[in-house]
Amino acid sequence: MEALTHALGGKARVGPTASWWAAAARARAPQASDAAVEARHPGLGPDAATAATHTWTVQQHTTSGGYTFHYLRVECAVRPP
Repeated sequence: MEALTHALGGKARVGPTASWWAAAARARAPQASDAAVEARHPGLGPDAATAATHTWTVQQHTTSGGYTFHYLRVECAVRPP
């Protein structure tokens, strides 16, 4: 019940069930990290208590033969556990 209260924006003491609290953190603020949940359940990885942030770049390379290759590189700033 405390995790649901937290997910809906209320004040609650973070409990022992990491999976419930990770889900509550994502439901409460999908694109923000939740410091209280991260403090109680550290190192769960991206999109648990810490929101995953991505960066991407696009590159193009043309060969001497006239072929053009396009590359998409996506990186996640938070490392998986």
